[in-house]
Amino acid sequence: MSFSAGQVVAAIKKGANCSVAEGVLQPFEISLVNGLEEAQGINLFVSAYPNPTTGVLILKVQNMELATLNFQLYDMDGKLLNKTKISTAETNITMNSLSTGTYFLKLTRGNKEIKTFKIRKN
Repeated sequence: MSFSAGQVVAAIKKGANCSVAEGVLQPFEISLVNGLEEAQGINLFVSAYPNPTTGVLILKVQNMELATLNFQLYDMDGKLLNKTKISTAETNITMNSLSTGTYFLKLTRGNKEIKTFKIRKN
C-alpha cells in the first residue's frame, strides 16, 4: 500500500502476470504570507462594503505616514489593474467595472510590500 498527497500523474502497465505503476508527484504547497518585519505594530486593515464587494472597496490606513504609501490591485492572473498613491486615511477604490472574481490588493511603501489583502468581487 502507498499513499501520496498532491497532484499525481500515474500510468499503470499491466501484463499477464504482473503490473507496474510509475508516476510523478507534484505536491501542493500552502504558504502563509505575513507583513514585513518593518511593518510590525502598524495597524493596517481593509474593509469592503458589502463583503464581498459589488462596487466600492474602502481602504482605511491608520498609524502610518501616507507620504510613500501606494496600493496596487491585481487580478488572479497577476495582471496589474490599478496602481495609486494613497493620500488620505480613507481611500475609495472603485471596482464597478471589474468582473466577478477574486482580486489582490497590495499595499507598498516605496518598493517594500507591507500587506496584501484578498478581495472578493460579486
